[in-house]
Amino acid sequence: MRRFGSALDLNPHLHLLALDGVFVAPPGDSDDPLRFLKLGAPDVAEARSIGWTTYPKRAALLREQGRWVDADAGDGDAADALALDEPLLHGSYGAALQGVSALGPNRIRRVLRLVERVPPQSERPPGTRAA
Repeated sequence: MRRFGSALDLNPHLHLLALDGVFVAPPGDSDDPLRFLKLGAPDVAEARSIGWTTYPKRAALLREQGRWVDADAGDGDAADALALDEPLLHGSYGAALQGVSALGPNRIRRVLRLVERVPPQSERPPGTRAA
C-alpha cells in the first residue's frame, strides 16, 4: 500500500499485477501445458460484491494491527495519536483531504489537477491500451 504520490500528496494506491483470466490444467495426468482462459471485466455489481465480501476481513485485520480508526466507535484517540506521533503525516493527510498543498512555498494553496478522461476500451482504436 502506497500513501503518497510523487508530489507528496495523499494518494492511497496499490501497485499490483492482476491477471485478466485463469490458468486451467489439462484433464487427467496429461503433460499438456496449462491453458489461459481470458475473462471479461467485472461489472459494477460484481465489483461491489467483491468489495463487500473482502471488507470485513480487511477491517478486522487493520483493527488487530491498531491501524483502523472508526469515528463512529469513538476511536478519536487514535486520530489524535497520529497527530502527536507523526505531525507531518497528520498535516499532509489533512491538506490532501482539503485539496491543498501541505509543504513548500505553495502550501495552503489549492492543488492544480490536470485530469484527462480515459475513454473506455469500446471507444479506443483496436490494439491500443490506456496507461
